[in-house]
Amino acid sequence: MASLVVLLHAVALLAAVLAAGLFCTFSMVVMRGLDATAPQAAMRAMQRINAGIRTPLFDFTFFGALSLPLLLALAAWADGQALRAVWAGAAFLAYGLGAFVVTIVANVPLNLRLAEEDPDGPASAETWRAYSAPWTAWNHVRSLASLLACVLLVMALGPT
Repeated sequence: MASLVVLLHAVALLAAVLAAGLFCTFSMVVMRGLDATAPQAAMRAMQRINAGIRTPLFDFTFFGALSLPLLLALAAWADGQALRAVWAGAAFLAYGLGAFVVTIVANVPLNLRLAEEDPDGPASAETWRAYSAPWTAWNHVRSLASLLACVLLVMALGPT
């Protein structure tokens, strides 16, 4: 069981690090770059990003950062590693509430509305501003929650 715990820990930390990197990159680079371009181009680019983001690597990152800390917590608990289980459970909660739930209730609905908009429509500048500001703010929350999950998983590497 101990080797399963170590494997789950490594893979959970990898998924969480990738998720934090993805969300932070969007906040610090992608959205700033899109905001600095014409609204029509920004809308078109984000529509394409949203349409193409679902890949196996994205699924591992997004869903793995949620499920793997939970599996780690359960396996560590079953192996008598209570402290590791607590840290991993906290990582699950941090990512689950701050990244996964936020994605479902905030970012995805914004993405769906943007997908229905015409980038060449007369209100594209207003549409982009109405999308970009809240999407980015919620993405900052996802970034911080993912980073917190990483920190908690690193804490779980300590004494068990």
